[in-house]
Amino acid sequence: MVLARRRPNRGMEGLTMTPDGNTLVGIMQNPLYNPSVDAVSGSAIIRILTFDISSGNTKHDGKLFGGQTVEQLKDSATLVANGIKPVSKTLVSDLMKDIDPVYPHDKAEGLFIINSKLIAVSNDDDFGITGSNGVYQQKIFPATNMVDGIVFILLSL
Repeated sequence: MVLARRRPNRGMEGLTMTPDGNTLVGIMQNPLYNPSVDAVSGSAIIRILTFDISSGNTKHDGKLFGGQTVEQLKDSATLVANGIKPVSKTLVSDLMKDIDPVYPHDKAEGLFIINSKLIAVSNDDDFGITGSNGVYQQKIFPATNMVDGIVFILLSL
């Protein structure tokens, strides 16, 4: 399965169900190493996958375009040239600026729309660690001066 070629700790983000409850939809966090790390170097292509709850079947898994994986196509123009319509996104609200009180974490992980005036948000605590190049430490959130942990919050729009 192509999902086995994901980077470690770079799985799906933005999981949701279709309104009929039959299909799980997820967006990969980064381009897959498909077919290999070197073959997709510089790729900005991130897959959106669907998973049929009853059958377990996935879509967009393993199809080739001119002998290349979708990750090897590397950019939107090449996707279009191969008959793939890239998706786009539109910023509706910036949790770090537009919400009062301001969202008390550096990254939102989960979002659930309750109604037109209320959303629920959970943060991404990154396992409570931060760092790079083999040097890691506890992730202290500046707003609270405490180790960042998972928090679920309701925000009025």
